Amino acid sequence: MSTFSRTMAKLHLRQRAKTFRHHGNGIAIFLGDLIGEKIICDGFFSRSELETLDRLVLSQVDAGSICLDIGANIGNHARFFESRFTHVFAFEPHPRTSLLLRANAMGHAITALDYGLSDRSAKLSAVTECSNMGASRVAGATGAGDTVFEVNRLDDVIAGLSQAPIGFVKIDVEGHEAEVIRGGGKTLQTGFPPVALEVLSDTIRNGSSEAIDELRALGYSHFHGMINTAGWTRMPWKPLRLFTRSLLRLFAPSRIDVLELEPIQSLRPEGYPIVIASKGPLRAG
Repeated sequence: MSTFSRTMAKLHLRQRAKTFRHHGNGIAIFLGDLIGEKIICDGFFSRSELETLDRLVLSQVDAGSICLDIGANIGNHARFFESRFTHVFAFEPHPRTSLLLRANAMGHAITALDYGLSDRSAKLSAVTECSNMGASRVAGATGAGDTVFEVNRLDDVIAGLSQAPIGFVKIDVEGHEAEVIRGGGKTLQTGFPPVALEVLSDTIRNGSSEAIDELRALGYSHFHGMINTAGWTRMPWKPLRLFTRSLLRLFAPSRIDVLELEPIQSLRPEGYPIVIASKGPLRAG
């Protein structure tokens, strides 16, 4: 490693340490895990995305409503969401991850549920990604997983959780989103809460995805993708983009991600970390 690279690395670590001391929120993490590393650096994983979601979407929800965090992992998003809702119900079926979720829910307005959601009640096999537990996913029809967990239908379990209106739903289940939506159609049609979901590139076909099609069939008609409008992202040469991002991390971290919601007519092939689906148009944040 060159002297310049070592200097940049030290400056970066010092800046991240300052950020963590200021924003740290006491979330238990897996050491060596991607999400855990981001929490150490920024206080929250996907902090910029969450703050943009809060500004443009969560600020519009009913303060007396509840939130459903489906695919909650260790509770990073649930801990962020709880300030906007009376309660957060966090679903995480992976046996290892659900233990940390339960720890991170203690003392907070969060109920940790150690099962997942799908279009049926069943035991499913999953493939664990040890270096990124958030990327663990249900095994394909021909694939063998290393973990078995329980799933249920949202429509079957919601009455036993709460009678309060649902203000917001987040779904991030690594390609299993369509099944979750099919199993919760009646629940979603009761009030049509905004739904935030990840859309992976390998789920997109002809400008749409199965999950988006399921939401449209329920009556959701407005879709917005979260995009980064920061100037450095438009630089044509990748090494220059990476160098500029490193400088911004050190000297102007607030300018790294300038995120906005963009209306979607057709999904772009590379996918979206967050798509917001709503029954009607979103008001300006």
